[in-house]
Amino acid sequence: MSLSLLKLLPIASHEQEAVFLPNTAQETEFRYWQGTRDYSNLPKDLPAWIGTDNTGHGHATTAGTFTAPSINQAAVHWADWLLRGNASAATFFTDDAEATAAGWTAISSQNLDKIEVTPI
Repeated sequence: MSLSLLKLLPIASHEQEAVFLPNTAQETEFRYWQGTRDYSNLPKDLPAWIGTDNTGHGHATTAGTFTAPSINQAAVHWADWLLRGNASAATFFTDDAEATAAGWTAISSQNLDKIEVTPI
């Protein structure tokens, strides 16, 4: 198991699963390639999102505790979308503009349009 698998945030909501994988390593770090490999090995029908945060806090002690502001922001959007059905939170992932403005690069996603959540 790679270190990046420890950062997977699967959320099962209304009998639905999706994966958010924040990749906090720089492209020159081995962990970056572990994260991209893990993403490519996910089932192709599973809704998932990966992005790389290149703001310089790629150490597991920082990212793993979610003290990095961009990771906090993305994680809150992800949970707000999948657990509360907040459509505006979903745009962080479905439209790359907001994530890019927050510092995320190398963004990729699959099957996010298949996520159906009833707003609470």
